[in-house]
Amino acid sequence: MLVERVEGFATEAEWQRAYKEIGSFERQLKDFGCILAKFWIHISRESNSAFQRTRGQRYKAWKLTEEDWRNRGKWKTMRGPRRKCW
Repeated sequence: MLVERVEGFATEAEWQRAYKEIGSFERQLKDFGCILAKFWIHISRESNSAFQRTRGQRYKAWKLTEEDWRNRGKWKTMRGPRRKCW
């Protein structure tokens, strides 16, 4: 829901409902005895110099799309909503 929220693909009511549904589903799994492990991999902008290096390497540059570069520009915009996902 992070992308939908930041990109404006979902209204606030829609992403709030989705967060509640996700939380409810996770509680149901836990109540059934499932072990749910959630991981968030955070790579800081500064430590991700490989992103820039990849741009200049023809044999790797194909991996990056225009959307990757556009989303990189939204780093700060995603920070607040990202924290609320957990």
